Amino acid sequence: MDQSKNSNPALVAFIIFWLQVGLIYLATSLHMIANYTSWHSMDLLLYKMSLVPFAFLTVPVAFFVLYIMIGNKLASGAFSAIFFLVGGFYLNTFNNNVINMPAHTEWASIYIQEGGIAPYVYIFGLFAVPTAMILGVMFLLLIRKLPKRRKYNITTSLLATSFVIDCIVVDMFTTSISMHAGLRIFILIGIVLCYLAYFPPLAVKDRLGMKEIEIEENPTSKLDI
Repeated sequence: MDQSKNSNPALVAFIIFWLQVGLIYLATSLHMIANYTSWHSMDLLLYKMSLVPFAFLTVPVAFFVLYIMIGNKLASGAFSAIFFLVGGFYLNTFNNNVINMPAHTEWASIYIQEGGIAPYVYIFGLFAVPTAMILGVMFLLLIRKLPKRRKYNITTSLLATSFVIDCIVVDMFTTSISMHAGLRIFILIGIVLCYLAYFPPLAVKDRLGMKEIEIEENPTSKLDI
């Protein structure tokens, strides 16, 4: 309720991103259970279901980052639509190609995604661009005068977003069971980091000298997230 109307589109996109992360790992958890119980047809179905939110994971991120940079909903929506189309292309290519039979173990089922160049286009195109945009916003924060609390909120949430995205990409394509386990621990750390962005511990507040209420000179800033 304390967010300005200008920040609402970015806030909604941010919420959608974390909802997608939750859906990815809800489906992933269920397909791990299906694998453990040797229900392999359900295992494959749930794995494919986890790829749907994954394919469109960068859509809200692209909107979120561009909107807080320029504050234009139309331009941000058009830009994020490109990521939506490429994500759809990835899903279509994946579903129309044969998946190698997975290796089933007690810990996980490892799928190898076939589809020629499509997975690589998705990795280096859809994830490299939002990461670069996040770095651009971080640079803007360094040169812009903002209240300490707001700067902490934005910086920490962007770091958490970038960190989680990178870990999810590797997690989806790696064939190492140990890497799956390690990456998912790091993803959990990233989620906790995002939580701390909005609910910083007292030690952080004292260290940064953050006040509970800070008044910004320009309250209509698009960086009010």
